[in-house]
Amino acid sequence: MIKILKPTALMCTLMLTASASHAQSMDYGAIAQLFGEPGTTSATGSPQRATDVPTNMVIVTAEDIARSGARDIPGILRHVEGLDVLQWANDDFDASARGYNQAYSARTLVLVDGRQVYADSFGFTPWSTVPVELSSIRQIEIVKGPNAALFGFNAVAGVINIITKNPRYDDSTALTARYGSQNMSDTSAVGRLAIGKDIFVRLSGGYRLDKPFGTSNPLPLDGDLHTHNERAALNADAVIVLPADLELELGGTYSEAKQNEVSAGYKLQTSEYQTNSLLARLTGDTDLGLFKLNAYNNWFDWTRAVAPGIVAPKLKNTVTVVQAEDVFTVASDHTIRIAAEYRHNEVGTRDPGDGWVSFDAGSASAMWNWQIV
Repeated sequence: MIKILKPTALMCTLMLTASASHAQSMDYGAIAQLFGEPGTTSATGSPQRATDVPTNMVIVTAEDIARSGARDIPGILRHVEGLDVLQWANDDFDASARGYNQAYSARTLVLVDGRQVYADSFGFTPWSTVPVELSSIRQIEIVKGPNAALFGFNAVAGVINIITKNPRYDDSTALTARYGSQNMSDTSAVGRLAIGKDIFVRLSGGYRLDKPFGTSNPLPLDGDLHTHNERAALNADAVIVLPADLELELGGTYSEAKQNEVSAGYKLQTSEYQTNSLLARLTGDTDLGLFKLNAYNNWFDWTRAVAPGIVAPKLKNTVTVVQAEDVFTVASDHTIRIAAEYRHNEVGTRDPGDGWVSFDAGSASAMWNWQIV
């Protein structure tokens, strides 16, 4: 069952620009078992029961995903009330909250465990490049509307935060294979390894192939036709337990996709994507509160297929993000979060000699969450 959560507390937010919430170190399974409902940190930064969240949030659980029969994340999201999912081709989707949707939708921020997978310099999320296998997802949290401002940059219409299973707490070993119409084949594997008592590793990967059309030249096309869509992804995560109640998380991802899609100008085109990311996160439950320091780097390459003899347009985007936050209580019903973020963004063209355009941005935020009983 998809749980729709109504506001149950007063939240006053003082904001210049806010940083994203990070949730990977929380034992979601233990909270769900104890309280009989999902838990989250996406609303205030501190662990909460779903019914105590002071925002309009929908949580799709792993059980919901298993029952959905979907083969990708947009296939799951299309069943969420208030979320508009447009499908243009076999593997080409756009998702936005409350109807504000279009090709290359730019208004919804998409995260994986708090790390942005939204390609902000291109202004959309290429869903086929998200390096997450369905069997590794613990839950998907959807925040709709202006409450999403707590997540910072690019969160205009809402936020979709994909929470994966924690290798420290969850046994996520799975092997999946599918075959269907249009020559569709899809395989994925997820494995977990514990090294001693303090190191936990998860490896996952998947490959999907499908034929979008039944003929070799079905439609007028802006460029050259991909006779097959392809998607490949690899993901490695490690959780290291350190002394003094500290936890270090390390992660790396790779994905590539080739697909026919509809462009922002509503033309059929073929595109090739490649993404890479590295992440490090340090969390600690200290006397001064729940402290988190997060840093990641995303590389995003896009190439459009064109007719033979024409130089293919190509763009590169590199994003470096450093975030810090501290969540603490001043009374039983009052929670304070202070946060800061630094972001460096670069966009380049096909050849390194053509130059790069870059910018730096900093932000800070403060939140006071007062739960009135």
